[in-house]
Amino acid sequence: MAVIRCVLLPNKMKRLSEDFSSALKNAAWCATSSEDGTAATRLGRRSGRITERRLEVEIENQSSESFLFDNDWFKHGSWVDGAVDCLPPGTTTTLKLCNSDFTSGVSGLFWYVNEARFDVYLSLVFSHPLASEAAFDAFLGAPPAELHSEWCQAPPVSSESNRHGCQWRVLERGPVLRLKVTLPESLPRAASGLPMPEAEQRVLVVRGEAQAQAQQGREESEVTAPSFMDVTRPRDFIDGVGSGLTAASVGFAAGSAALVAAPAVGLSEGGVPGFVLGLAQGGAAALGLAACGTAACAAQVARGMLNTPEALMQQDGTRWDSTRGKWVDDFVNLREEEADKAPEDCESEEDSPLFGSAYKKEVADSSYYDIIGVKPGSLPA
Repeated sequence: MAVIRCVLLPNKMKRLSEDFSSALKNAAWCATSSEDGTAATRLGRRSGRITERRLEVEIENQSSESFLFDNDWFKHGSWVDGAVDCLPPGTTTTLKLCNSDFTSGVSGLFWYVNEARFDVYLSLVFSHPLASEAAFDAFLGAPPAELHSEWCQAPPVSSESNRHGCQWRVLERGPVLRLKVTLPESLPRAASGLPMPEAEQRVLVVRGEAQAQAQQGREESEVTAPSFMDVTRPRDFIDGVGSGLTAASVGFAAGSAALVAAPAVGLSEGGVPGFVLGLAQGGAAALGLAACGTAACAAQVARGMLNTPEALMQQDGTRWDSTRGKWVDDFVNLREEEADKAPEDCESEEDSPLFGSAYKKEVADSSYYDIIGVKPGSLPA
């Protein structure tokens, strides 16, 4: 006698929820399916195995290198106890996968890579559905160009296979599909010395230029950016007192905020014991912040006193640059800057970059210019 369960799904629902799937899987069979109910009970106990799909892959690593787990992708199902992180050399490791619900099997792909040189990949694609035939394939060496395409085109499971650099065979068929993959002692490594694609070359060039510009920017910022001590350096005693009082007020304000906030948070989270603990923590924070503010105030006043003689010695034409923490010239001589930039072969005013050639001119007779003692190309007064 056959017993069939039918589940009607709404049009827009493609899969059952996890809660409903679990409840349906563990539901008892109707006693009317058998005259005495024994057959239904027996089928109920076997229903979990009917819809179960497991894949167990034994990896026999005969090589001298370890393989590390790199990544995976599942269409259906997942790992039983998580992916195995390492396949040690000279050992056999069992990888276990299973379906996550009774409406679908287990299907996907994963790959490992050798730890020593990262040039040998072990890639596996698999599909163990509920109704159709299982499919499996393994690749050792260079990774396939499109592993997802290999998963879509995976061949049906045969008794054994010896291609793509490794050998595998079937140990058990049925709801639990067991296979054994053997990695040889001599590993087929990915080909080296192949020409790099033009697109990747462009990416590397652009990335290198960007890194060079970023490094140059960091070096320039390290050279030109003023330090914290320069920015906070007071100009004189008065400036030191002002900045010191500011630092002290900030420390006391932060301490007061901690003294109020910590007990309030402790009271809301732990009641009266939390309030007491928060009060102690807030008091300690307030004392620490107040002490830091006081120390900063004393330091700024002392630095201001040390810088006062230098400030008194400054003459007209200088000003205090607070961003750089030093005295700088307050004027610019444009003529000197232009003279410094002028070419060495300039012999006259009209040939220099300062005056240009706008007033250069040729005259037929320079007698009158000689009488008054000026040059024909002189600027008007």
